[in-house]
Amino acid sequence: RGYRMTRASHGAPPASGNYYYEVVILEPPSVKEIVNSLPPNVRISKKLQLEMQQALKMEEEQENQKAKEGDTQNEGEESKAAVDGTASPTTSRQNKGMEGTPSFGSHVRLGWSMRTGDLQAPVGYDKWSYGIRDINGSKIHCSKREDNWGGEEFGPGDVVGCAISMVPDSTMESTTVSSVNPRPSSPISQQQYQAQLQQPQPNQNHIRFFKNGYPMGEFIISKGKREGGAAFIIPDGVYYPAISLYMGASVKVNFGPHFIYQPRKLPTGLKFQPLSNLCKPPVSVEDAVAKISKERPCRKPEMHQKLVELVKVEAQLLEDAYQSHRAKHVMDVMEERKKRNLKTDDLENDEF
Repeated sequence: RGYRMTRASHGAPPASGNYYYEVVILEPPSVKEIVNSLPPNVRISKKLQLEMQQALKMEEEQENQKAKEGDTQNEGEESKAAVDGTASPTTSRQNKGMEGTPSFGSHVRLGWSMRTGDLQAPVGYDKWSYGIRDINGSKIHCSKREDNWGGEEFGPGDVVGCAISMVPDSTMESTTVSSVNPRPSSPISQQQYQAQLQQPQPNQNHIRFFKNGYPMGEFIISKGKREGGAAFIIPDGVYYPAISLYMGASVKVNFGPHFIYQPRKLPTGLKFQPLSNLCKPPVSVEDAVAKISKERPCRKPEMHQKLVELVKVEAQLLEDAYQSHRAKHVMDVMEERKKRNLKTDDLENDEF
């Protein structure tokens, strides 16, 4: 019913390199489900009430139309089966979602935020967070929206990538892309000008966005090098993945190490590592036992042995949970790739 922001547990610190994560936009609930989930005393503006009523009416009309088409199709199949003399099993409706139904009120913003970003507001609300929204792919910072930067609208089924570059010896002051490269005196196209604005200097941290593996923003080829595409130039800090959902919207976040779409068509020399690299694997049981045996915090042999047994149990639980999560991660990415007819060779060869 209102925008809020949630942040990840791990963030990219200064001078740590280039990181990437992706977000799968899921189908929102139906208008009827959203209406039924609202509390009885909720306060909604007249405009929103009108939009809700219109969307609910349209959804009901489409459901009735689908039901009529289904009945007609079943009658045709029964007639065909009677003529052919073959039995035709009754099949359930294949398409749960209804194409053309407005996603009433469901919106998504995603990007990056410092710890000081306001959790009671959407991504891009204040100076501590930087985001992109589903409508027109507009980018937002300090509650200021920019539509014509080369962003693309996204919705259910799309995979949006979020990348950040934290470079060594970066400039500490916050700058806007328009101040990086002022408009040149020689005449150039608007696209070329935007691409120049979106080309960060070597000592500037920046944020990029992708849709289904392809970069948003404007690019140019200069002297054989691909340049541009940066959505924001950002100051030093620790930046966490951040997501805001509104009115029934839902997403699935993938921090790696495998991705549905690897970022492609990057500027020359730019490579990203998965954000999951910031979360190190748990210590093995053998290493944990060796460490506690070396430190020997308990002098009495019987107390030391009990401590070793407890450390073994905890280390084994952590290792089992990690392996289970990695195996599920591989299966989830493989499933999403198969939906999109993408290659899965690297996943089939994964050790998990």
